[in-house]
Amino acid sequence: MPKMIEARTSVRAAIGRKGSQTRQALMDATRQLMEARPVRDLRVGDIARVAGTSPASFYRYFEDVIEAALAVAESVEQMTPEMEILLQEPWPREEVYVRSCQLIEIWTRLWERHRAVLHFRNLAADEGDRRFADARTAATTRVRTLLEAKLTELHDEPVDIAALARVVIGIWERASASTVSPLRRRLSRARLLDGAAYIVALTFCGSLPPGTVRNSVAPAGAVARSPARQRPEHPQAQSAKAARKRATSS
Repeated sequence: MPKMIEARTSVRAAIGRKGSQTRQALMDATRQLMEARPVRDLRVGDIARVAGTSPASFYRYFEDVIEAALAVAESVEQMTPEMEILLQEPWPREEVYVRSCQLIEIWTRLWERHRAVLHFRNLAADEGDRRFADARTAATTRVRTLLEAKLTELHDEPVDIAALARVVIGIWERASASTVSPLRRRLSRARLLDGAAYIVALTFCGSLPPGTVRNSVAPAGAVARSPARQRPEHPQAQSAKAARKRATSS
């Protein structure tokens, strides 16, 4: 067990039941405030007030706000029971696309519930904070294990399974983070997730079997794609098209 995690485990064992409740209240307050403002704008006094305790009490459990945010991030597990069942079931190749739709929908729903926490965790990890990188790895370990097994099951040719599993999680993470309206630009949530599901389906089996139907009515949890917007044709293009039509008719 890493020393940092071992130390925090020892602290939890030493603080007793009442202390555990206070620590959890501080974590809940941190999570609540993270959803309302950037972590770097949080103050210990704000967290203590929302938790119904004092700043002095906060410092009994955490060194600073970042450590409290880390504790919240470590509490998020990105494997859900429905995802575990789905990844352990056999996948006929003709169902790979639909299963990919279901997986990205499950992943995104979890992301949307913990958006502020996961966004900060990933940002801190990408900036080089090893603690948050370890938290991200721990949260996705079980997912990676099952993804590697599913990729091995579906791939006939030799591929780097571990690398593909990490790529799939990366696609899920980015697509889920981008479902918030300003990042989607003109794409609907459904279209964005359908695109991610399509890429992941190709990653799972290299190519989709002939006859695979996309955007049809799929089992519960699958993503339905909304129709693309029709952009108005440029006036010059309209004029050119009309000229070609007159030339053809004459």
